[in-house]
Amino acid sequence: MRTLFNALKERINDRVPEFKTVDLWSSQIESSLVERTEEGFSYPAVFIDLITEQVNNRALGVKDKVIRIEFHFAFESYRRDKGEIHLDLLDRFDQNMHRFAGTDFSTLQESNVDLDQNRTNVDTPIKSYRTVFRDPGSFVESFEFTGTLTTEINGEITSYDQI
Repeated sequence: MRTLFNALKERINDRVPEFKTVDLWSSQIESSLVERTEEGFSYPAVFIDLITEQVNNRALGVKDKVIRIEFHFAFESYRRDKGEIHLDLLDRFDQNMHRFAGTDFSTLQESNVDLDQNRTNVDTPIKSYRTVFRDPGSFVESFEFTGTLTTEINGEITSYDQI
């Protein structure tokens, strides 16, 4: 899923450069604000959480995975009037992510928005999208048969056409 993460990160960095931190989600907000165990990060920030909801196994080891992508945002919010700026940035984010697709994942479709995430002096909305990711990680180009193959012919072959 590294290719999916890298494509999302590159898209955000290229299209919405106002985000100063773009990283893989690891509960950084809670760890930074509540537990004080995480190094600080620059605001505004967006963290990417890749959650596998379903796996469909295909031929040759290829797997199609239904992935829920949760974008965890972090905006400093010391004043009430900054909320509109955050909404504008979230709208620009959505304009650049909704229907974005790559070579190994289908178009992103927004599935949920939770704007009511607030911590002391930090607004932390979450936007969720879904995609199908074609995971080539288990793909094998050829199979090698290592068992025993037994052939049994019943009957008599009398002409070349019967082979």
